[in-house]
Amino acid sequence: MSTTAQIINVLGTAEVSSEVFSSVSSAAKLASVVRNSGQTIQIIIGLRKLNHSVQRLLDDLNNAIAGKHPPVKTEVTPQQIQMTIDNLSHLQRTLDYVLEYSRRTRLTNNSLAAGSLRTLQVQSEAFKDVIDWFDVATAPEYLKGVFDRSAQEKERGELFDFPRVD
Repeated sequence: MSTTAQIINVLGTAEVSSEVFSSVSSAAKLASVVRNSGQTIQIIIGLRKLNHSVQRLLDDLNNAIAGKHPPVKTEVTPQQIQMTIDNLSHLQRTLDYVLEYSRRTRLTNNSLAAGSLRTLQVQSEAFKDVIDWFDVATAPEYLKGVFDRSAQEKERGELFDFPRVD
């Protein structure tokens, strides 16, 4: 079974699905509070809870990629892959929304919130990478085309050493 199918199956389990929606819910609640920087303590507590929730989800994804979950023999449809991409994209956009409003309300200058915001930013980037990976996994012909073009450029001698390019 492909790694994509394994990840979809792990994300399709009830526990992980509830974790995705729990993370989205926590992020949405935090997004509504973060617009008003007067509730700083509530925001800081919400950021820490959100960080833990999102980190558990990322750990599940990484364990699925590493093959630590038992394989499930089910067929994955393109609709399931697209639904997974949509759910993760929604979570990632909500995290970006929280980060942007935190920056606008100057929470990045608050020593109690800055660490959690930085961790949230790293986690948001990790979700972007996972979403991009799913996009590539759904279009293997595109990936094959990239490698074919790369091989042709190598044959033509169109290789560049970037440290030496001015």
